[in-house]
Amino acid sequence: MDQLGKCPIWSTSAETTPNGDIWHILSPRAGGKFSISGTAIALLEPLDDIDRAKLTNWLVSQRLQGNLQPYLDSGIIESAKRSKPLSFSARIDRLLLWYQFTAKTLGEAIQVYDQGSSKLTLDFQTLQAWIGTANDDEYYRLRDLINGSDLIRNDMPHHVSLTRNGYERLEQLEKAWIPSGQAFVAMWFDASMSEAYTHGIASGISPAGYSPMRIDQKDHANKIDDEIIAEIRRSRFVVADFTSGALSDANGRTHSLPRGGVYDEAGFAQGLGLPVIWTCRLDCISQVHFDTRQFNHITWETPEELGTKLNNRIRSVLGEGPVKQ
Repeated sequence: MDQLGKCPIWSTSAETTPNGDIWHILSPRAGGKFSISGTAIALLEPLDDIDRAKLTNWLVSQRLQGNLQPYLDSGIIESAKRSKPLSFSARIDRLLLWYQFTAKTLGEAIQVYDQGSSKLTLDFQTLQAWIGTANDDEYYRLRDLINGSDLIRNDMPHHVSLTRNGYERLEQLEKAWIPSGQAFVAMWFDASMSEAYTHGIASGISPAGYSPMRIDQKDHANKIDDEIIAEIRRSRFVVADFTSGALSDANGRTHSLPRGGVYDEAGFAQGLGLPVIWTCRLDCISQVHFDTRQFNHITWETPEELGTKLNNRIRSVLGEGPVKQ
């Protein structure tokens, strides 16, 4: 990092701690803690403020789901750039959630602007992160719109506090704060992969505090595509394994059969901002499509090796899940 003590996303003041090629960051403007590789830091420089806000929104979303120190890699950065900015209603909800996490007492008016020194506070930086604003001007425009709601008291711009309706809406939001303990598994559902799933993928996911979800093991009466989309949306992350069978061409050369469904499901998860953990048996990794080969795949030769590596990756990137063994 060129400037120690700066947030690599916003270049604002932050606490930065190196650990090999990984930097651990505490940045008010990014909404809190996150980790990032040196390689990913280099990808942040050309981002405009809108893309930086989208990336910050992903970080806040991860923390709300229980991942208190999200890990940024190149795949997450590219996925965030393709996402949409928060809607107006989502920004209001985020402001309420920010208030709940920040206020120390009921009805407290949180100062976001110091009129005496004409300076914005650190709470203001965190508020910007939570509501997805790209710059100060966007915040002021959003503030004027929010002041017209019946959820926020009209003591902005210098302070933020909630009305009774604001607290009632916050209670509704709190009821939805149930961090997902599900891990969606996208893989080749062939009998030859049974051991890889049981002693590799499932044994890597479950001890980390998550429940694996294989769509072929779920009873349902709906279209399978609809079920896949619904279960990915319910999941905390996706494990996508690209191991495949072999196909011989007319010249007798052997090629891996592409796992189109796995690519689709991993891409859909990325579009939602969900972390994807990429895995592939070592003898098939050369056949992975070049568009996704850039991601850090876990390569494995035995199911047991897959289980160990997957468990380590989940714990380091996502932390302990809510499902107790």
